[in-house]
Amino acid sequence: MSKLYLADPSGYDVKMNEIARHFSHKVEVYPPGSCPITMQISMLRTAANQTCGKCVPCRDGLPLVARLMQKVLDGRATEKTLDNIRMMATMIRSSADCAIGWNAADEVLKGLDLFADEYKSHIENKKCLESIGQKVPCISLCPAHVNIPGYIALVGEEDYAGAINLIRKDNPFPTACAMVCEHPCEERCRRKMLESPINIRALKKYAVDMMPVDKVATPKPNPSTGKSIGVIGGGPAGLTAAYFLALMGHKIEVYETHDKLGGMLRYGIPNYRFPKDRLDEDIRAILNSGDIHVTYNTTIGKDIPVKDIYEKHDAIFVGIGAQTGKTLRIEGADAGNVVSAVDILDQIGNGNLPDYTGKNVVVIGGGNVAMDCARSAVRCNAEEVSIIYRRRQKDMTALESEIESAVMEGIAFAVRQLVSVMGVSKEELARLKVTGGGSKNEVWMQILADVLNTKVEQLESGAGAGYGIALCAAAAGDENLSMNDLIEQTVSIKNTFIPRQYNRELYEQKYQKYLRVYDALKHIYQE
Repeated sequence: MSKLYLADPSGYDVKMNEIARHFSHKVEVYPPGSCPITMQISMLRTAANQTCGKCVPCRDGLPLVARLMQKVLDGRATEKTLDNIRMMATMIRSSADCAIGWNAADEVLKGLDLFADEYKSHIENKKCLESIGQKVPCISLCPAHVNIPGYIALVGEEDYAGAINLIRKDNPFPTACAMVCEHPCEERCRRKMLESPINIRALKKYAVDMMPVDKVATPKPNPSTGKSIGVIGGGPAGLTAAYFLALMGHKIEVYETHDKLGGMLRYGIPNYRFPKDRLDEDIRAILNSGDIHVTYNTTIGKDIPVKDIYEKHDAIFVGIGAQTGKTLRIEGADAGNVVSAVDILDQIGNGNLPDYTGKNVVVIGGGNVAMDCARSAVRCNAEEVSIIYRRRQKDMTALESEIESAVMEGIAFAVRQLVSVMGVSKEELARLKVTGGGSKNEVWMQILADVLNTKVEQLESGAGAGYGIALCAAAAGDENLSMNDLIEQTVSIKNTFIPRQYNRELYEQKYQKYLRVYDALKHIYQE
């Protein structure tokens, strides 16, 4: 049953609702760095346009306040103008008949306090603060301020090496960020004004998949400065410093306490999410960028005195990372069977997988690290894994893709079981072409490849059912055409996913457990 709606004779309400919907998209992607006074005036005028005109404070007061604020923006105001704005807004807030008036006035009063420095700058200097200036949203929200529109354009031109080098101007870890970045750049993507944001991280991953970064030459370093710099810590911070300092022409010595570089990228992120061979691509490129030497298995202050480091180098960079996990301020947090996420992921990163066979594992938290621990526990043969989070699921800070991946893994096991029931041999399943809406998800494609232990091909067209019907009709209309011939002639491959050995072995173990659970429960569903 549809909702009853009485449209106005002109039909303008329906049209205005559509305009308002698009306007809301513009508000959602308001660019960072914008002048707050400009934004406040826009919101105030929107409120003034909504007034019914029955009460004087709202009908006449809001436009008057907007004109006064415009004087501030134009540099024609004085301190007296601000006093008048505050007086008028206070009066409207206390006397308006409905929320249109008092809410709009309340927002003005809040803005006078929140953006006091900006108002002052417009009155005294006739301009915005130096920090104000509309910026490209995706670049501003990127922690490394990478030139995102630039590398997207280069990817579009299939210049993958150019895209990688453009990323390297600000971030020497293109592969790492392509695979594990939380992509805040997409939050205010201009494309959200129309529909969904551009899949920026996926485009970066496409670039590094098409052209491994260690195959792309790094920029030529400057002539040697004769200066020596010691970098303590071979994690993301230390290696980033080493990269840019080496390009400046300095001689770099990296001191790392482990036998491999990477820090938390290696020892804090599970292999299923960020394969370490992909991390090594970034590291090899960094080490080849200039005069960089690495001393492994060395702890400063223990193996080498701090004094010696100071005497040996002209400057020191310390990037020892976040090596200590957080604890809970509750009773039992220090019990023997309670471990921090940092400790357990470090253990797994070093190849020492804990054996959770027959054990129930509880993970406290709802972020990406919590999901890493939970999914790792499953791979360590835990009998049951539970996540405890103090808020609602929609409030969890973990990426949706991480939550979805946990579900996808179970579906992939069911697909493998179906293949087995159908009696499809390994030779017949040498490759699998996948279409449909789910095939657009690269995570799902990779999981299928790992679970089925076969090459999975993602098709250019996602219209699976309709496309198949069309091919069947074509084959039926011409006896000289076979389905295989039609498929080879018309179906184009967009991407190919190869099984990853590490994940394949883990999935094999979990699949056997899945079968045992299925056999134990199938009688319930047969009833």
